[in-house]
Amino acid sequence: MTHVNVVCVNWGTKYSADYVHKLYRMVSENTTRDFQFFCLTDQQSLYEAPIHPVTLEPGFEGWWNKMQLFKDGVLPDGEYLYFDLDVVIVDNIDCLFDFEGFGITRDFVNPDKGLIDGKEYNSSIMRFTQDAALWDFFEKNQASWREAQQKIGTFGDQNVISAYLNRKSYQTPFPDEWIWSFKVGTIRGRRPLDDKKIFGSLIPVGGRVCVFHGRPNPSEVDIGWVKKHWSALSAQDPCEQPAIQIDVRQDGRRMRISVNNTHYNVDNHWFWPEFEDGWEPQTLSFFKNNLIDDTDYLDIGGWIGPTAVIATSIGARKVKVVEPNPMNFMHLLRHQFNNPDLFKKWALVNACVANSREPRIIGPIEGIASASSATNIRQQSQEGAEVISLKIMDLIQPDENYSLIKIDIEGAEAFIIPEIEQLADNPSAIWLSLHPPFYEDKQAFWSSLKQLEDQFLFTNEHNQQIDCSQLKHQVLTDQRYPEWGTKWGNFFEIGLLPKRHFTAHGSRL
Repeated sequence: MTHVNVVCVNWGTKYSADYVHKLYRMVSENTTRDFQFFCLTDQQSLYEAPIHPVTLEPGFEGWWNKMQLFKDGVLPDGEYLYFDLDVVIVDNIDCLFDFEGFGITRDFVNPDKGLIDGKEYNSSIMRFTQDAALWDFFEKNQASWREAQQKIGTFGDQNVISAYLNRKSYQTPFPDEWIWSFKVGTIRGRRPLDDKKIFGSLIPVGGRVCVFHGRPNPSEVDIGWVKKHWSALSAQDPCEQPAIQIDVRQDGRRMRISVNNTHYNVDNHWFWPEFEDGWEPQTLSFFKNNLIDDTDYLDIGGWIGPTAVIATSIGARKVKVVEPNPMNFMHLLRHQFNNPDLFKKWALVNACVANSREPRIIGPIEGIASASSATNIRQQSQEGAEVISLKIMDLIQPDENYSLIKIDIEGAEAFIIPEIEQLADNPSAIWLSLHPPFYEDKQAFWSSLKQLEDQFLFTNEHNQQIDCSQLKHQVLTDQRYPEWGTKWGNFFEIGLLPKRHFTAHGSRL
C-alpha cells in the first residue's frame, strides 16, 4: 500500500467505543507502518484523533452498513485495511498491508459452497480500494438481499461480497494461515459438532489475526494470549510484562511452545493452551530471580514439563526431572524425542520422592490415565501402580550444582519436611508447593514446616520474607477457595532460602 489506512465500522450499541480504541492499539502494536485510522460510525462524538470518525449514511441496519466502505465519497481516496471489531491481532500485519489486489479470507465453515452458489468469503478482514462496481452490485440488488435475509437470518454483507467476487472469478484470498476462527479453528470447512467446544484457542503457526465471529467476544474469554493482545494494557509496556515470555501455538498435530524465543515441539495436551503469558506469575518470578545461568535445576514433581521447559529456556545447564506418574513420564520422554537437544539437557527419573525408599503406589489408575500426579491421596480400595521411591538427597550428586529446586508433589510434601531440612547446606533456592486440603493433620504439618524457620527464610516470589502468622493462617484455614489460592482450591507456593547462602533480604551471599 502506498497510503496506509485502517478502517472499521461501529454502528448501534452492539460494541462500545472501547472496542474501536482496542483495535487501534492492536494495529499500532503490530505494524511498522505509519497509518491513518478511520471509523465509520453513527456516533461521531465518541471519537477523536488519532481515530477519525466518518458519519455513516442513514437507512442501513447492522452489518449492511459495512457496504458503505465501497461507496465513492464515503472515505478519502486510497487503499484500506478493514477489520471487524471482534478480532484480536496477535502478530505483525504488514503482510496484510502489502497484499496485492483485493484481499479477503476464505470463510471458516463454508469456503467452497456458500449461501449463494459459489465460494464463500468471510468479510471480517479485507484489503480494498473503494469499488463503485461492488457498491452498484449491492445497491441494485437490494430487493434480492432482503428476500434472502428473510429466509436466512444470517445472510449479510459477506454473502453479497462473495457473490460479487464469484462473478469476477476471484481466486486470490489471503493465505489461510494468517487468519483463523476462535470458534471454529484453523481447518476450513469443518463445522464443530460440539458448539460448546472452542477449536481455535491456540495461536496457529503463522497466525496474525483471530476472528471472534458470533460468541464468545474477546472480552468473554479468559485465555492468556487473548488477554495479552486485546486487553487495555499495552503489550509493549515492559512494566506490564511477565518476567518470562511464553507463547503457545498449534502446529498441525503438535503444539509449539516458545519461552523467551526458545522453541519446543510438544504433543497435544489440555494444559498447553493454558501455558501462556499470565500462567503462574509467582513461579515465573521466583525462577527468574533464583536460577543462575549455567547451573543445574532439580524439578521434583515435573508433571508434563512446564517448569523444566522454563528452566531450560532461561539458562539452566542441566535439568533433572523427577516424575512418578508413568503417563506424565511418557510425555517427558516424548518431549525429548520431539526436541533431540533435550537428550543432552534433561535427565529423567521415573520415581516418587518420599521419606523412605520403600515402593509407593501411585493412582488411581483412572487418575494415571488422565495424567494426574496424585501419589498419597489414593483410597485403599482403588487400584494403582507401584513406583520406586527415592529420598531427596539421593537425587543430588557431588558434581551437580543446583541453584534452584522445585518441589510440587501433590500433598506428599507433608512427609518430606525432614528431608527438605537436609538441603540447608545446599545453595539452592527452593520453590515449594503446599496443598493443605490434602493433609490429614494440617496442624501437625504446620508444626513441622515451622521447624524449617531456623535454617530457611520463608519468602514470596520476590525473595521477600513473608509473615509466618499469615502463612500459618493459609495452611490451617478451612476456606475452600481463598484469594491466595488457585482455581483448584487452597494450593499455593512459598520460597525457602537457606540462611547459610542468602542474606536476610533474600540476596545470595
